[in-house]
Amino acid sequence: MVYFDPCDEAAPSGRRPRWKEIQLEMEGWIEDGRFEPGARLPTEEELAQEFSVHRHTVRRALAELRLKDLVRAEQGRGIFVTEANISYRIGRQTRLSHTARMQGRSLQYRLVSVDPVNAIRYGAPLGLPKGHPLIRIVMMRVLDGREIGIMRSYYPLPRFEGIPQWIASTGSVGMAMAHYGVDQINRKKLQIKAVAPNVHETKLMKFDRSMPMLELTHLATDAQHVPIEFSISRYDGRYFDIIMDF
Repeated sequence: MVYFDPCDEAAPSGRRPRWKEIQLEMEGWIEDGRFEPGARLPTEEELAQEFSVHRHTVRRALAELRLKDLVRAEQGRGIFVTEANISYRIGRQTRLSHTARMQGRSLQYRLVSVDPVNAIRYGAPLGLPKGHPLIRIVMMRVLDGREIGIMRSYYPLPRFEGIPQWIASTGSVGMAMAHYGVDQINRKKLQIKAVAPNVHETKLMKFDRSMPMLELTHLATDAQHVPIEFSISRYDGRYFDIIMDF
């Protein structure tokens, strides 16, 4: 049996459909700060009770809010108010964490794992022979308290022995590099492409596997043009506007 909610049927001439009224009222909640960016909205059932309508009427209003990019759905977690994007202008020395800070946002690292590895696939970009020792660091990128990306970085040994501890203590790759006498980090190469998250990434970030991610493959050098860092980062692309000047 199909249930039709009279509140969702076509409204009399001159009157908005009920779902549209709910959509506009919820837009007002967001605009006046009742629900701040990143806040979780009440459940569909709670909203249906508040507005005295069927859940499918609420669902239609929420769908319109998603189309306007005012809210986002997270599988198993609920509906959240969309945060403002970070406008990331890519240059030779720009860093995403610095860009976030300049826009009043907090982008932090959280260490996941640290492993010594031998250069097999990633030795060549760093100008190292096969078998050369590297340190691999896997870190989560946390934007305003929310995990939005995962970063795998490779640093040559013995030059950067102990760098995980410096990243953890300073919260910054740039500040950690300064401990090793690297005062200037230059981007030599950056490749950007859209990829599907793997199972491990969806679990770490509580991410919907149907959503594409932005993959940034990055090679950095010091002031003497010696390769110092090779990284592969995957981000929830909904949080970024990437800008390139030509």
